[in-house]
Amino acid sequence: MKKDINKKIIIGFSIGDYNSIGPEIFLKSFSSTNLFKNCIPIIFCEESILDYYKKKFKINIKIKALENFDSIKDQKCIYTFSSKRKEIIPKPGEINKDAGNYAIKSLNECSNALVENKIDGIVTLPISKINSQSKKFKFPGHTEFFLEKFHIKENMMIMYSKLMIVGFVSGHVPFNSVKSVLDKKYIEKKFKIFAGSLKRDFNIKNPKVAILGLNPHAGEDGLLGDEEIKIITNSGYSNISLKEIEPNVNTDFHIHNFDAYAGVVKGKFIIHTKNKEHVLEPGDSLSVNAKQLHSEKTSS
Repeated sequence: MKKDINKKIIIGFSIGDYNSIGPEIFLKSFSSTNLFKNCIPIIFCEESILDYYKKKFKINIKIKALENFDSIKDQKCIYTFSSKRKEIIPKPGEINKDAGNYAIKSLNECSNALVENKIDGIVTLPISKINSQSKKFKFPGHTEFFLEKFHIKENMMIMYSKLMIVGFVSGHVPFNSVKSVLDKKYIEKKFKIFAGSLKRDFNIKNPKVAILGLNPHAGEDGLLGDEEIKIITNSGYSNISLKEIEPNVNTDFHIHNFDAYAGVVKGKFIIHTKNKEHVLEPGDSLSVNAKQLHSEKTSS
C-alpha cells in the first residue's frame, strides 16, 4: 500500500460509542480546522453513522466509504472503513450493548490496520466502559488494551495542550488506591518515561518537569499529608521544595540560595531581574538561578 500522498500521514480513528459524543467531536474537528492539511483520516465505522451526525448538526464535509486502503485519492475527505457493512442508525444518549460491542470491533480493526502498516497512527474516540465490557474486552480503558495488543510493558498516559503537558503517574487507578501503587522505583520509572517522551515525541531538548504533590498544597511540609515527604523525597527528589504563591504578593529585590523554577497555572506572575521585566501568564515558565537578584509580584 502507498501511504506517501504528498507525505501526508494516514490516521486511523476508532469510532468509540456511536451513541456518544465521539462522532460529533470528530466531524466538527475536521470541518472547522485545518486538519486535512496534516493528515488523511480513516474512521473505522459505517458511513451511515457519520451521515447521521452530519445531517443532525448540518456539517458540510465530504465522506466516502473506503473499499480498500489502496484506493485513497481524495485528500480533503473523511474515509470510513468497515469489514462487515450494515446500516446503523445511532440513538444519541442511549447506552446499549450493540454500541459497546461495535466500539470494540472498531478498535480492533483500527489496531489491526496499524499492525499491518495500512495506517500511520491511531486516535481513539470515547468508549463507554459500561457497555463495552465483555469476556473478550476486560480492560479498564484504551491504554491497557494497547499495552496487551502491542506487547508493551512500560507506558504513561499523557495529556497535551499548548499551555502544558501532563503525565499521569497512576493511570486508571481509583483515588483511594493511588497511595498503594506509589513507591520509589515506580515514580522513578514514570519520571524517566515522561522525560524521554518529552524529548522524543515533543522535540523538547531540555524538558523541565514539575512533580505535583498528592495532597493539597503538596502537603505543606507534612501539615496536610506526608506522602510528599515519605514518597517523593525518598525517590531522589529530596532537594525539591514545592511552593504555591498567593495572589497580590509584591516582594522587594532578594536572592535565593537555590535554583528556582516558576510556572504559572492561573493569574499573572511578574519577575524583575537586574535589567528586565518578565511577565508570566498561564502556561509560561521561567528559571531563576541561585543568588540571582530579583523581585516577585503576583496578581489574580
